[in-house]
Amino acid sequence: MTVADIKAFYAQGVAGINGLVHAAKHNIVFSGNYCGGSDFQEILSCISLRMKEVPSLQVVILAHPKFVDSKSKELLAVLQKKYKNRFSFVKSPNFDFGFKNITNHTKCFSIDYGSYFIQGGSAIKDDFSGKGCFTASREKKRKMTVDDCLGEFFHIRRSKEGKRKTADDEQLASPSTKSSKSKKGDFWSGILPNQFRDQDFVFRSEDPERTVYRELLYLAFKWREYARTGTMIASTWDLGSLDEANPLGIQYPALRGRKSSPSTTFAQHDNALDALLQTPIPNRTETDPLLGFSKQAIQKASVRYFFTGPEDFQSAWEKNLIERVEQAKKRISINEMYFHPTKPLLQALAKAADRGVAIQVLTCTGGRTAAKSEKFFGHKNLVCLDWLKRSVSEQNRKNLEFYAFKQGKNGLHKKVVVVDDFVCAGSSNMGYKSLVLTGDHEMNFEAKSPELAKAVLKIFHEDLRFSVKLSDVSPTLVNRFWAWVHTAGANQWG
Repeated sequence: MTVADIKAFYAQGVAGINGLVHAAKHNIVFSGNYCGGSDFQEILSCISLRMKEVPSLQVVILAHPKFVDSKSKELLAVLQKKYKNRFSFVKSPNFDFGFKNITNHTKCFSIDYGSYFIQGGSAIKDDFSGKGCFTASREKKRKMTVDDCLGEFFHIRRSKEGKRKTADDEQLASPSTKSSKSKKGDFWSGILPNQFRDQDFVFRSEDPERTVYRELLYLAFKWREYARTGTMIASTWDLGSLDEANPLGIQYPALRGRKSSPSTTFAQHDNALDALLQTPIPNRTETDPLLGFSKQAIQKASVRYFFTGPEDFQSAWEKNLIERVEQAKKRISINEMYFHPTKPLLQALAKAADRGVAIQVLTCTGGRTAAKSEKFFGHKNLVCLDWLKRSVSEQNRKNLEFYAFKQGKNGLHKKVVVVDDFVCAGSSNMGYKSLVLTGDHEMNFEAKSPELAKAVLKIFHEDLRFSVKLSDVSPTLVNRFWAWVHTAGANQWG
């Protein structure tokens, strides 16, 4: 395990990420899964400003091209033109891998070799900016979230530059205040949730191997190779085996961690990804502090990271969840968009309840006012809750509590499990594509910390305020039919 200071909060939003951008001194590397809209445009604008302030700053962005709106594409093109050898945009579209539809589902934003990073379930889209509950209008919700993230947590410096001298600068400095929407976008906005209730975690890492940073680089490298060759390289995510005799390690010393002498020369490279891959990780890096972070963060949590993808033969994340549940002594709190456990995980949960462990599950169950996407997968959530209940002996069913998130078209998007003093979270849904390989690329972590577990449970109990307790989870024939449909196509949608 490595050591990190961690802060748990609702949604990374535009303020949280921009806080990291303005602290970066060496590099910014992130995989945003689905990036687009006004929030992404504002982040690109802040990145442009920081690249101007720090002439050596390198930036690598990995994102699904389908969700990058036209305005964001324009801004990306300007960045590529202005900072050609310091900026890389790598596309990660869906592709068919055997019978499965593979997605880069990771969400992680890193600065300065992973000295600070944000990891969780939020994509960088406007849908993830708010709190996902009916406490205010959408615009007010965004403002509330920004204020929450700022507070004493992030310090964001506002530039007060004068008149812009070039059209490119003007374009980057003035992101759209609203997402670019076509008629198609308006149609889908009526179907999908207006806001997602999500959760992310900010890390200040003392990991000497800079594991998360290296894995982000490796992921970007894999997707760039896929764009060039049409195939995903077969090597696994295990970078621990790379040494100086490995051709990949020889060509890209950053993937070997701190096994080479540091270097900061970028002049010979024509893009940021190659520059960072070929630059050994230094022993020490300087980063502008995030003011207020130390006061609010959980100090010295023990953390393990899990990276899974279609190249692997088994899911280390699923195995870890099962082992953690099997060792549970007091409580298990599950806060998941999907509650579609694999059979071994479901059996482990049932056995835990039978030995007296209190289990709470908060998920989506659809309903007349829910978003249509939730109406679809919510049927299977309900069926799986029933499976769990029926798998527990009748006298021990008192150890089970089930809740449905009920905020209309504001959907639950969390992927968080608390088991005693352990917090398990990241990008993986508790569903087929995330837990059964070959599957999506995912990045998750497990943190051991009584203080962090307490902080996350506090947020979990707030989520319960926007939910209803389910006294009966018996599925109807309609529930069972749509659950079967979802199962039949789970290799495509989760």
